[in-house]
Amino acid sequence: MRPASFRISLVGLFIILAVFAGVLPYVVKYESKAFMVLTTLAMAGISLGLLAGGVRFDLRFDPVSLAYGLLGAGVVGASAMLLRITSSLSVTGFVLVYSAVAEELAFRFGVLRFAERIMSVWFAVVFQAGLFMLYHWMVYPGYSLTAAYPLIAGLVFGWIDVYANDLTPSLLAHVMVNVLVAISLG
Repeated sequence: MRPASFRISLVGLFIILAVFAGVLPYVVKYESKAFMVLTTLAMAGISLGLLAGGVRFDLRFDPVSLAYGLLGAGVVGASAMLLRITSSLSVTGFVLVYSAVAEELAFRFGVLRFAERIMSVWFAVVFQAGLFMLYHWMVYPGYSLTAAYPLIAGLVFGWIDVYANDLTPSLLAHVMVNVLVAISLG
């Protein structure tokens, strides 16, 4: 069973604030439909996460969370190479970075934390990863041929979230992976 409190460290807060301050103005101006979908997703996740309770903000720098995030990004990146992921996504890099934050708030902070209150932690990880995969099928049609990739990413991000009991590592990993995707697409 996970501890009752759930952490968001200084690095995680910085990532969220930096993305909102740096990327959000572009997304709002040029990608209004993506903005609406992703913001709705993030708000639903924040609501579920707060309903699950026990959130605490930790203003210390945690190198262990940073290491988990780098490990998660490496695992997800390696799985993309092994599966020979090629993307037909037609979204901008700004949307990819904003989506990483919105998806982490929705699936790891919201769905995972809420689901583990009513089912075992590991079943909750699989459940949120399955929802993460379905979401990618519906929102990003380029993923339909590579269904395993969002499922693997959801499992990895969920596992590091549970292991660290902190949103920061999965947030960092997801942002890093999406930045690399944006670079490779652009």
